[in-house]
Amino acid sequence: MNNPEINIAKQINEGNIEAFKSLYDTFYTCLLLYANSIINDIELSKDILQDIFLKLWEKRKEFTIKYSLKSYLYTAVRNSCMDHLKHRKVEKKYVDHSLVELKDKELAFFSELFIHPEEDDFEKYLNEINAVIEKLPEQCRKIFKLSRFEGMKNNEVARHLNLSVRTIDTQLYRALKTLQEKLNKYLTCK
Repeated sequence: MNNPEINIAKQINEGNIEAFKSLYDTFYTCLLLYANSIINDIELSKDILQDIFLKLWEKRKEFTIKYSLKSYLYTAVRNSCMDHLKHRKVEKKYVDHSLVELKDKELAFFSELFIHPEEDDFEKYLNEINAVIEKLPEQCRKIFKLSRFEGMKNNEVARHLNLSVRTIDTQLYRALKTLQEKLNKYLTCK
C-alpha cells in the first residue's frame, strides 16, 4: 500500500523543499486554527507553528512517519500548546505572587511617604514620584496611570489598550518596582 503522507515525509527527509512547502501550505491554516482554539492567542499560535515547522525542517533527516503526517502535526501542535499553557500557568503564579508582594510594598512605601506633615516635603515627594512616573517607558507609564490614577482594573486596562491582562500585570510590576527602587531614599528608617 502506497501512503502519500509517507512519501511526502520521505521527500522531506531527503531535503526536498517543494515537498516541505506543499506540506506547509496544506496544513498551516488548519493547524493555526487548531492552535488558536487551544491557547486563544493568534500571534502566539503563529509562533508555535513557526517553531514546529522550523524544527521539522531542521530535523528532517531524523523525521519518520509510520502512519499519518496529519496526526503527527496535530499532535505536535497540541503538545506545544499544552507546554506553553503549563509554562504560562507557572509564570502567572509567579507574577501573581510578585504583584501581591509588590502591592504590599507599595502600600507600605506610600504610607511611609505620607507620614511627613510638612507641606514642602509632601510637595517634594509628589514631584519626585511624578518625575519617576514620567521617566517610565511610554506603554508602562500609560498602563500605570490608567491603573493608579484612573482607577481601572487590570482587565479594563487590557481591553482599553487592546493588550493581554498578562502584559498589564507585567508592566505594572515593572512600574511599581521602578518606583520603589527610585524612591527608596525617601523611606524613613524605623
